[in-house]
Amino acid sequence: MIELKKLSVSLKNEKILHNINLIIPEKKTTVIAGKSGSGKSVLIKTIEGIITPVQGTVIIDGIDIFKLNNKKLYQLRQKMSLLFQSSALFDSMNIYQNIAFPLVEHSNYTNKEIDFLIEQKLRLVDLSETQNKMPSDLSGGMKKRAALARAIINNPKYIFYDEPTTGLDPKVSNEIIDLIISIKKELNHTVVVITHDLNCLRKTADYIVFLEKGKVMFTGDYHSFINCKDPACKQFLE
Repeated sequence: MIELKKLSVSLKNEKILHNINLIIPEKKTTVIAGKSGSGKSVLIKTIEGIITPVQGTVIIDGIDIFKLNNKKLYQLRQKMSLLFQSSALFDSMNIYQNIAFPLVEHSNYTNKEIDFLIEQKLRLVDLSETQNKMPSDLSGGMKKRAALARAIINNPKYIFYDEPTTGLDPKVSNEIIDLIISIKKELNHTVVVITHDLNCLRKTADYIVFLEKGKVMFTGDYHSFINCKDPACKQFLE
């Protein structure tokens, strides 16, 4: 479980997050929604320990991550994975090499075991037979799928999706949303989705956190969210 207590973050002397108190439930999909500049990405980077808060704590599986030394924080991060908004595939590597990268860097798997895991994950994202292709050979949606295969190759306990549908046409966007849902059912991990896409929010969310100017304005399920009386929520939903 991930718990945030009285979390505040400042960057370049500007307050970005204000006294965030939040629990991200295990084995559910939590959507962190809000307009651009609301603090969504900063919140995720703080949860991952990339940004240090000026106040408050991030507790993951009972551990205050900002009390860990660099080695132990690095070990804790192996439980987490991030699907980048841009996919962030290595242009000079083929798809096999891209997906294998976390295993080569952070595991002792044999080549045969790596082959099996990559084949398994490529089937999960409907990209079988693409191991030898280069990222430049793939469409935007296929790149997103390949990046997702890389993100889940280590079977992380927590996976974060950063604006997974941005830049995709409606058909491909729906395919990626459906894939997020199916992989969640397959792996039964804890999912956090950052999005301003109402369709993504509606289809994926078990639990919604709405941010406005770095403050939590709403927490709850989708039905409660669409009936939220707060003006910021209403404007977001329009």
